[in-house]
Amino acid sequence: MKGLLITGFPEKSIMKDAGAQIDDILTHYNGDKILSIKHLEKLKSENSKELVEVILLRKDKEIKLNISSGFLGVFLKELIPEHGISKDAVIIEGIGKLGWGLGMENSFLACIYLMERKFGKLDNYIDVLGLSGYGFRFMFHPDFCSSAPDATVPRNVGAELLAKLGYKYACYYLDTELKTEDKRKRSRKALREIIKESILSGWPVFAIDLIQVPEWGLITGFQNHANDFFCRTYFDKTEGYEIAEKFPWSILVIVEKDNVDLVPLFKKSLQIAKEMYQTKSYEEYFSGLEACNYLQEKLKDSVFFENSTDEEKLNKMHANWWIYVSLLEARALNIDYLRNNKDKFGMPEETIEKIILLLNKEVNILKEGMPYVPSHWVNPDIKIWTQNLRNNQAKIIERFADCEKSISEYLNII
Repeated sequence: MKGLLITGFPEKSIMKDAGAQIDDILTHYNGDKILSIKHLEKLKSENSKELVEVILLRKDKEIKLNISSGFLGVFLKELIPEHGISKDAVIIEGIGKLGWGLGMENSFLACIYLMERKFGKLDNYIDVLGLSGYGFRFMFHPDFCSSAPDATVPRNVGAELLAKLGYKYACYYLDTELKTEDKRKRSRKALREIIKESILSGWPVFAIDLIQVPEWGLITGFQNHANDFFCRTYFDKTEGYEIAEKFPWSILVIVEKDNVDLVPLFKKSLQIAKEMYQTKSYEEYFSGLEACNYLQEKLKDSVFFENSTDEEKLNKMHANWWIYVSLLEARALNIDYLRNNKDKFGMPEETIEKIILLLNKEVNILKEGMPYVPSHWVNPDIKIWTQNLRNNQAKIIERFADCEKSISEYLNII
């Protein structure tokens, strides 16, 4: 392995402050060559020094930095040699990269953005997020499920936006037993043929759970009689197209694309926001203010967590963190969406400005609450997620909800 590629930084980063840059390659930690991300975590856990030396490659120039030990504050991607391409390979060129720390953390919306860059009119991720209504969205599952931030679950603003952008599509699900009459469920063999035909037609395929965990990516080609799929995911280890490690359990296939007028979509995005604020739940997921109320209630319920195993608690802690940071990113990007397009919504611009002020307040509140929302990526010890932290987070969500109520009232005039 060549090293770990730096793809981005969180808001606070020891590495960035020390001089690291995006696209640097981290090769050594405390004198040891880094073999993988897991190996880096092992080296960090075994280190007892307060200061350590790390070595970076920047355009083949070696750079040494002395940093504090512990959390590096960096998004990393393992780099391995490019995959070989067989003679029967069929590849759709020109599909951009996905990855954490690139400013587009919602995987389905990021896939739409990559599609639009090649086939459509939208040229930035912020407008994709904004036009979908996702910037106002907040969903929460009663069991602290980390699927809640997915733009397709359960209020499918992602696929709805695809249709509004002129894409005609079909969705399919993997079902090896095929005991139901649901025509969307297909065998592995049938799905493989559907994916193959889409690629041959020039359309990448939206697919979930290609590498590591169930996030969305794009299948961009195939080889070896369609037994290997080329793809773009958030977990790629090559600079070129990655090869999928798993077979997807859900895909979305583009059939064709019509030319559409984007202008009406801006007003519709606020109508979607209004609906999501007014709807208490979509299937089993709480929505909007109801989601805020439920989350506050559960965070303060010590019995709810005491009755969980350590593994269940760790999963809840991860889901809580992921939902929280996804909410923070959505609201922050929504500010830019509204500010950049405030003359397109069919609302008085002073009303849009008032909503922007409230969103700014929400972002600051959520940032203030980050110390109360531990991540298992930083510390996998469930003991750090104390009831005191949960109580403090509940107070943050209560303040956030007050802003949400005011935004909802402004949207009611639509």
